[in-house]
Amino acid sequence: MVDWSLRRWVGTTGLAFAVIQLVGFAIFFVAGVPPSLNDPAKLAAYLRNGAAIVTTSALLFYLGYGFFFMFLAGLRGLIRTAGEATEWLGTAIFGIGIALAVEAIISIGLIQVAAIDAAGKSDPTAVRVLYEASATLAGAPTTITALFFLAVAAYAIGRTGVLPRSVQLVGWIGVVVIAVTIPAAYGGNDPNGFYTANGLVQIIATVMYYVWLLVASVAALRTPRTR
Repeated sequence: MVDWSLRRWVGTTGLAFAVIQLVGFAIFFVAGVPPSLNDPAKLAAYLRNGAAIVTTSALLFYLGYGFFFMFLAGLRGLIRTAGEATEWLGTAIFGIGIALAVEAIISIGLIQVAAIDAAGKSDPTAVRVLYEASATLAGAPTTITALFFLAVAAYAIGRTGVLPRSVQLVGWIGVVVIAVTIPAAYGGNDPNGFYTANGLVQIIATVMYYVWLLVASVAALRTPRTR
């Protein structure tokens, strides 16, 4: 028997994280599409005008990751209930999840610093570097970690059966989709392009990650108390 409160913990914190993050993304895109990096002055003006929006969305992202840490702890505990033989999988998920969160928080922090810097009398070139670094970190470095996170989670769920097979399936689909986006690291520097190192292809990897999280959270809440 698995403690139902543990499942509720996983499901509730996972949903809270996903919802807060999605609201953060929605607020961020209110600022509109950023201009080309070829014109640092326009980029600085874009961030200066949207400084409040960027800061608000960043704070929501930080808040959301607090729930993500609790989700990771709950998922690790849930996997541990399957026995000592699979305990290492829960630990691996927890560790990779923390690494993923750290990369995301640094990326968010860089763009927040860029917005704060743009609001003052700063060099537009410095603002551009901060913004570009944030977008690039959110690309292959973070998506590779997300790929390992989903792969280990999918394998652990299939091995332990603590969540329905549908969660495992969505995880493996996410792994394949994210793997296809990683070679975009060779696509050059264009945040408004699609298959570039810091382009819109990142959205696909992000969507797959959140889809899995939502599926896993809902499944944790709906799974019967006993298996």
